[in-house]
This record gives sequence, structure tokens and C-alpha cells, in this order.
Amino acid sequence: MVRRHSFQGGLWSLAGTILRHQFGGEFWAAVPKKHWPKERDYIERAWKEPNGDCRQEIVLIGQNMDREALTEMLDDCLLTEEELAIDERKWRKNFKDPFPKWQTGILGF
Repeated sequence: MVRRHSFQGGLWSLAGTILRHQFGGEFWAAVPKKHWPKERDYIERAWKEPNGDCRQEIVLIGQNMDREALTEMLDDCLLTEEELAIDERKWRKNFKDPFPKWQTGILGF
């Protein structure tokens, strides 16, 4: 996912044998405030500087899950300090993106 545009969110859902991965929308941080809805409490609650509402969330539901093994598996997905030090303009060259291209709308701003 490191190669995806930083203001685009992905949606990955897995329930049993059903898997769905798709474009989840633009983060509000990518939208000029003049185009925000009048009711923006939910945006402001999620807003954290310096990234605005850009974030990652994960929910795991199940029984008898091995928390330590899951944590280790997820930690292994994170970029290392050395990888984070690579110029972001080179990420497309240096990192694979195993997911298909998202069907996205175009912001009209």
C-alpha cells in the first residue's frame, strides 16, 4: 500500500471465504475545506496533526485468536526505518503493489 496515493483510503474486508479490496474514498485532508460538509464534527473528531484524517484502522473479530502472533504478523508489514528513509518519489520503483488498480472517482476541485 505504500505506493498508493497518500490521500486515498483502501477498504479491505475479509469474512470467512469472502474477500473484498477496493478504493475506500478520499481522506478529507485531500479536500479543500470550502467543499467540506457543514456538519463536520465527525471529521474534526478524527483529525490529528500533522496527517489530518489520514490513518489506518484494523478490526479483527474472532475466537481464540493468537494476539502475539497477529501482532508480529502485522508488525512485519510495517516499513523499516531504512525503508522510511527512502525518498518517497522512489517508492514506486522500490516497493511492490500486489493489489489491482482501484476504480476511483475524480475529485472535482
